[in-house]
Amino acid sequence: MHPVGEIARQMVKITGFTQRNPHDGELVSEPTDAYLGYDQKNFYAIFVCFDDPRKVRARMSRREDIFDDDQVEVILDTFHDRRRAYAFQVTPLGVQWDAIYTEASREEQTQGHFDTSFDTVWDSRGKVTAHGYVVWIAI
Repeated sequence: MHPVGEIARQMVKITGFTQRNPHDGELVSEPTDAYLGYDQKNFYAIFVCFDDPRKVRARMSRREDIFDDDQVEVILDTFHDRRRAYAFQVTPLGVQWDAIYTEASREEQTQGHFDTSFDTVWDSRGKVTAHGYVVWIAI
């Protein structure tokens, strides 16, 4: 499984991911390939997540109701300061969650530092496949 079409020839493939949950920094139990690219209008991210499709947690739900499902995430540090970023998460069926991340001091630590009142317009699609699931994001 891999992206196709005009932009696909220009996308960079990324592999070798590690876990964040449930064991931060450990090798992933199933491989994931990500493809990144852009054109005049959008930044694109395509995730090909390999897994037994019977084990993929995916349900159609309201926007931002994603935490009982599997998900992929893109965090964009557009200021390149490692303190603020835009976060975009998508489930295997394309349900979206977005937020602004801001670093906080120990005294100010909040629940994850994510401001979910940020809602922007972007596109996502997802599909469970015979080999896991695929997510397409255009920002």
